[in-house]
Amino acid sequence: MLQDLGMFQKGFVAGSCAIALVSLLVWTAVLLIQVLQAHRVPVQTTQLRPLERFPETGFVVVSKVCAEGPPFSNGSPAPPDPPVYDFASVADFTVGDVQEGILDLRRPDPASILWRQHRYVDARYGRRGNFTCAFTIAGFAEHGGTECFHRASSGDTWYSAHGWHACHGEVKRFDPLIGLSVGNWSTVDNLAKQAKNRIQLLPSWPSETFFLLPVVGTRLESFVQRMDTVIQEAVQKELNYAETALNMQDELSTHFPDGVWLFQAFNSDPFANIGPSVVRLRSSRCEGECEAGTTRQTLSATLEKAPPKWRQPLCSTDMHHVSEHQSCVPIVFVADTREAVVVSTVAFRWPNLFAQWASPLVVFALLLPVVLLVPCLSGRAEAGSTYEGHGLMGSKGLGGSGDSGARRADGGSEGDGTALASIMGLSRVPQLDDDM
Repeated sequence: MLQDLGMFQKGFVAGSCAIALVSLLVWTAVLLIQVLQAHRVPVQTTQLRPLERFPETGFVVVSKVCAEGPPFSNGSPAPPDPPVYDFASVADFTVGDVQEGILDLRRPDPASILWRQHRYVDARYGRRGNFTCAFTIAGFAEHGGTECFHRASSGDTWYSAHGWHACHGEVKRFDPLIGLSVGNWSTVDNLAKQAKNRIQLLPSWPSETFFLLPVVGTRLESFVQRMDTVIQEAVQKELNYAETALNMQDELSTHFPDGVWLFQAFNSDPFANIGPSVVRLRSSRCEGECEAGTTRQTLSATLEKAPPKWRQPLCSTDMHHVSEHQSCVPIVFVADTREAVVVSTVAFRWPNLFAQWASPLVVFALLLPVVLLVPCLSGRAEAGSTYEGHGLMGSKGLGGSGDSGARRADGGSEGDGTALASIMGLSRVPQLDDDM
């Protein structure tokens, strides 16, 4: 029996060694593959490079107009259908030879503006039981055709000989002194100048807060469609008016992080104790190991506050003198002459790579001797001779006196089996004919 125990110990040691080696090889191979994949670390650096020409730009404007109803009334008319705005800007103000003030305005061609609109009705809001909001999307390209409007003053009135017409010559882009128009640019008849009255039917820009997103002009239509999808999904949710407005602004800010929120303030507003609001436009793209769609030029807008200066940008349509104080806070666009180029590469961190690859080797190098020595040490401690088992039964119990010389040589004594009897809880020494 003891010989079988020794063979078992040898097999256990050999099996433990084989399992340890196989586990070591498999673990090392798996970990090496994982580490090689995990340590392809992207390294990105941003470089500001000069631009020869700022890319053709388009703008997507999202506005909100609400009214109580239906039914609507004269005091609360229904939100208008597109077109809603003409997006005019005040370009210049000069004084003519006869001391006439000449105000120049610009706007995109109304025929080139893309319009989308979605309406939301809350039946649990408002005194009439209904509250209707129209979310309007307008997209127009800066290079898609520009119209000009020359407006001259005659006393306290304004007249225009030609009205809106296509601009002649090259139009200066993103002039920091050209602000979004606030007010009414309508004119009256002037028989002396043979000028007919021109009536402004649409406001130039939203009077409430609006969202503006700059895009590359060639992708204007796709961004308008994306914006339309986002707003349509937000309107279809069963929310009240306050939750819909909050959800709408969160969706726009999340899906279009390159946009900016604007509002047209007056000098009487508490927010107007600053200079003009500057919308800085910047072009960016990615080079190298980039994600899909990031290698093309993209535009982003950030809002900055400029200090008031002697020569303020223009925004009012009612100026009669150069030094006249404007009641509005100008909003102007400034194009950054430097392009933000994100250079993306992939690098390997070799010191960390080697350390993580070698870590399982160190662990197995420490555990392998323990796995090998534990069964060996335990086997040596339990090794014995055949006479130890023979002495457990005693000389009489084994059917003879036994080899007394061998027992003496082994250092044992003649036993009577009392040790085994005490271990098994027996009252006498067991005999061969006992029924176990």
